[in-house]
Amino acid sequence: MERRGFSVKEAARITRVPATSVNFWSGRAKVLQPEIAHRGKGSRKLFSARNLVQIRVTYLLTQRWMPLTTVRALIKRGHWFDLQQSAWGPVEILVCRQTREWHLRSSGVTPAGRPTRLLDALWDDLADREDIIVVNLARVKRMIREAL
Repeated sequence: MERRGFSVKEAARITRVPATSVNFWSGRAKVLQPEIAHRGKGSRKLFSARNLVQIRVTYLLTQRWMPLTTVRALIKRGHWFDLQQSAWGPVEILVCRQTREWHLRSSGVTPAGRPTRLLDALWDDLADREDIIVVNLARVKRMIREAL
């Protein structure tokens, strides 16, 4: 995919996130940095396809009252958000076990479309925990690809 830039308005439409939130997270809140263009206050922001995934994930987490410090810790893992790449298969899930401790779990799929061995990979994250946040990253990426 080429390095086309998306304006705040386009990014908001594609990700189904309010433009005011996109502006806030890429500005004063310093959650994400526009990868295509941004030269500071008053300049035009242009977001990459990877930024679109980051915007949608940020939205999902903030809707669940996740603190911005925890979201920032996740967004710094930029390589996880590549729209064309999945870690070890088409099923990708982000798991937050503690305040800022994020893990990417990924799996292949069976012929029936179900994840292979993903529950085994998740067991260490899920066992003996009450404070787990899980994001279906594969679904987020699929939604963005369809909107493009």
